[in-house]
Order: sequence, then structure tokens, then C-alpha cells
Amino acid sequence: MAKSDPISDLLTKNVSQIVNLEDLKRKLASNRKLVIKLGRDPRTPTLTLGHAVPLRKLRDFQRAGHQIVIVIGDFTARLGDPADSDKEREVLSEKLIASNVATIKKEFFKILDPKKTKLVLNSSWLEKLDFGDVIKLASHFTVQQNIERDLFQKRLSADKPIWLHEFLYPLMQAYDSVELKPDLEVGGTDQTFNLLAGRTLMKAYGLKPQDILTTPMLIGTDGREMHSSLGNTILLTDEPFDMFGKVMGLRDELILQYMDLTTDMSASEIEGIASQLKHGTITAIDAKKALAREIVSLYHSGEAANAAQQQFENVIQSKGLPEDRSIHKLKGLTINIIDLLVESNLVSSRSEAKRLIEQGGVDKVHVEKGAIVNRTTLTDPMVQVGPHSSQDIIIQVGKRKAVEIKK
Repeated sequence: MAKSDPISDLLTKNVSQIVNLEDLKRKLASNRKLVIKLGRDPRTPTLTLGHAVPLRKLRDFQRAGHQIVIVIGDFTARLGDPADSDKEREVLSEKLIASNVATIKKEFFKILDPKKTKLVLNSSWLEKLDFGDVIKLASHFTVQQNIERDLFQKRLSADKPIWLHEFLYPLMQAYDSVELKPDLEVGGTDQTFNLLAGRTLMKAYGLKPQDILTTPMLIGTDGREMHSSLGNTILLTDEPFDMFGKVMGLRDELILQYMDLTTDMSASEIEGIASQLKHGTITAIDAKKALAREIVSLYHSGEAANAAQQQFENVIQSKGLPEDRSIHKLKGLTINIIDLLVESNLVSSRSEAKRLIEQGGVDKVHVEKGAIVNRTTLTDPMVQVGPHSSQDIIIQVGKRKAVEIKK
């Protein structure tokens, strides 16, 4: 069997595009330690498996001996990155940005080696720029370059506003590369425009342009674009049982993609599972269990993965109830279902409770001597619930949350 080429593996596994490929090959062949940059917007304090895809590519470069530099865009977050959205992105307060940055730093090191990773805030240099500097930056880009982006075209066609400050975001991110002078910048395919802007600006400042490597975008668990508002993400901070359950909810056609992009499973292992699925020697459920064990093991431990699988099989597959459920003692004989869900912290708001009920996501379960004797899906947000004389009454939200009603 032919030996694997380390450089080839770096440049092909989970890579969408490289600019400039031949230049990057020469750099890697020189055995020089490269400076490799990745930017992270601190809009949210949590990282998803989607964020982990480029981070895992950085880990590969890090293990090959290269210097990883993470730029946290605390300054650019104040502008609001338009990203791949059909509306203006919310501008964050400095207090919230600082809180998110503190959390993000910890999450990076679930994947990267903290001793070999440099974290920097782009406010360190961007706050020093004056208005003249910004005008100089803007002179290297055209309105046409910005307006041709798909996200702005969507807004134009929908007659939605495009704010002038949104054009400044890629300029600022590009200036990060002028400051750090990286050999390579890594990012998801959604960041291609911003990464190319870095090349343009470095060249304008008389620097050798960075090469670019983009990684595939991970699809959400439901087959749609991954976004927290759609509830189709898996967070690196999810507890083992929640993480396992979310993987088990993955659409069948995404199993192999998730194995490839989010785990350390080898190509031969994935090919073997693909063949078994094709020939029906294993089921999609079995494949997802293997995938869920891999993912939970990566971010927790093998023991946690085994325990999560056992709990999943007991609670979900056996149509049982979550073992870890709270107790709510009533002040009266009954309580409105929305009040119960909010007071028990099973939901974050009354509107979320109402939505879950109307969507059929809340069950009333009668339990007697540890066995389920009746399960009813609640559909009326105004319904009152209370304890039963001879049975335990449990209100279950989704598959993993529940509260028991007591007098």
C-alpha cells in the first residue's frame, strides 16, 4: 500500500478550494513554519460542529508544526458582519462581546493545542486607525465588488436596505491580514469574499498575498443551512446525552458527510459504513449511533458516549422518560401548562412554550409503578394540569426534558 503524502492530505482532506495552490505547496515543501490565520466573529459564545470544520483543518496544520493564529473580531463585531444573511446583522455591545470572547477562548481548545495557538483581538490594531486610514482602505475596493455578493443581491431583489457600514466589514477583516502577515488564511466557503479581500489588501500594502484555503460548510441536522435560530445545530458544549440525541436526529442522507467533516474516522472506515448502508447490512440508526459515539467521545469521553447511548436507548428507543427530571410542587390544585413550563425552566419564554405546545412538542404522561400507562400530546396552551390520585403525572418536552407534578 502506498504511503500517505502528508502535504497532499493537508491540501485535499475536507478542502473546498485553495488560492494559490502551487504557492502553498512550495511553502509546505520548504519545511518552514507557516503562520496560518483564522478569524472568528464573537457574535455568539458557543461553537457548533460547523465551526469545528475549519478548526479541525487548523489542527491538522498545527500537528504538522505550523503556527496557528486565531483572530477574534471583537472590533469588527461592533460593525455587524453582513455574512450570508438577507438582513443587516445586529451590532453587539462591547460588554456582550467581551463576555462572548471569554467563552469562545475556552471552546477553541477543545480542538486546538492551547500551547501552540496564538489568540489575538483585532481591536488591538483596528482601534488605532483614524478616518483617513479607513478612507485609504476603502480606496482599494469598488462598490461593484461588494454589491455583486449574493447576500446583497438578495436584499436588493427584496427591496431591503444595505447599510454603508456593512461594506467596511471585509475591509477591516482584510486589514487583520496586513497586520499579521499570514502565509495562509483558513475559513469556510461563506468567508471566501473576505479572505480574498485580505489578499487584495496585502498586495496593496506591498506584502506577499496570503494563500487561502476554504473548508466545506456543514449542513444543519435537518438538511437546511445550519443556523441556531433553526434549532439544527450541535454545540461543542452540549451535554453528552443532548449531543448524542441531536446526532440521532440527523437526516439519514447526511450521515456520511458528518462522519467525514466532524470526526477522526478514516476514509476506509467511512467507505466501509457507506458500503454497509448501501447493501443493507447495517441500518441508518446503527450508523448514526456509531457517529454519535465518535462525536461525544471527541468532546467528552468514551465513557460519556457509552452512557449517553445507553440512556438514549432507554429513554428514546424504549419510549421511556428522561431519568434526570425536575419536580414541581403546586401551590394549588392545577397549573396552566405554559406557567408550568416556564417556572420549571423547560423553556426560556412563554412564547417558546406556546409554540412548542401548538407544534405538538409537549406530552402529558401518566406513570404507575414506574410504567407508562398513558401518553397524551397537549395542544391547548390554556389547558390546566395537575397531579393524579394514583398515578404520577409527568410533562415531557421533546425527548430529553421533563418535569413531574407534585402536590
